[in-house]
Amino acid sequence: MFMFIVFRQTMLPICNCDMHRLFSPNMLYKINDMLYFLMIFDSLKRDVNGKHWLCIGEVSLLPLWIAEARAKSVCCWSENLRIANIMSKMFLVENRSYPQECLINVISSVESIPKYLDCVVNYFCSSNFTWADLEFWYVVHDLQEKLGSHGQQLKVYPHTAIIWCTAVEFEHFWKIFSVPAYVEGLDLLPYKNYIKTIRQRMDHTIETHYLYEYNSLCCSAPVMMMELDMLTNPSLYTESISAEQCLTLTREHTANALVFWVDWKYGSSDAVVSPLVEAPVIDEPLKWFFWSKAGIYYFGDLSSSIAQAAKFIDVHLKYKISEKAFNLSCLIRSQ
Repeated sequence: MFMFIVFRQTMLPICNCDMHRLFSPNMLYKINDMLYFLMIFDSLKRDVNGKHWLCIGEVSLLPLWIAEARAKSVCCWSENLRIANIMSKMFLVENRSYPQECLINVISSVESIPKYLDCVVNYFCSSNFTWADLEFWYVVHDLQEKLGSHGQQLKVYPHTAIIWCTAVEFEHFWKIFSVPAYVEGLDLLPYKNYIKTIRQRMDHTIETHYLYEYNSLCCSAPVMMMELDMLTNPSLYTESISAEQCLTLTREHTANALVFWVDWKYGSSDAVVSPLVEAPVIDEPLKWFFWSKAGIYYFGDLSSSIAQAAKFIDVHLKYKISEKAFNLSCLIRSQ
């Protein structure tokens, strides 16, 4: 079976089966997160009946639900041979529950992909950081080329990625970047000052963290930085995609970081699947799924006078297509 019961009040889940040993505790929570997968499945279930489906990525409940909803065929593609073998064993048991014509097939090679497909869906369970799933963009493009003219008729789930940004105030996030001045009698103050100087001279970097662990208050209305169409050929962009936005800060709290995340749109209804449990509300805490990561640019080491006087933050985000990497620059200003 793919699932075992996990209670928030208990210790992190532990399982010794071949499949679950591949994943970290946070991955297991994601695999078992019914709310998250229900959001995805509800957005595509109207297209399931009688269609040929390809699920790209690692293990999840999604192929089981698609098969149960009377898809014509379900194929799972994982390039990791070990994961593919484990999936095959798991689905061998589950296949007994479904009609013989809709057995779930597992493949590990692009050459084994069926020639006729109606729909393709992404479920990269290993990427808790939501924009790591942008790899799906390139995978679908390669798949379309392989399928020729029929590839252009594929329905893709999700079909759009929206990158958001907002300013937040963290209460304890500074501890991640702090360096102790003294350890067991050793004076580390010169090292601490050196690290602080290096950080101030570095380019702005977006780091990834599990934010459910840190109390944070939303200090601005979220702004949409980019909207990427998964059906657009990424090779059309020779270098990069850039976007600029301005965040207007509230006066109730002092922002000390920028947070970036990706919402995904599924189906004809444009249902949104997000790493946030609830939409952000200004001056209220951000509520994240337990397993999800977000991108952080932390500027909490600015002097308090600069941070408190800030009214606007100009954000410039560049997505380098060839490197599959994001570059960030921002300007904090009072007018």
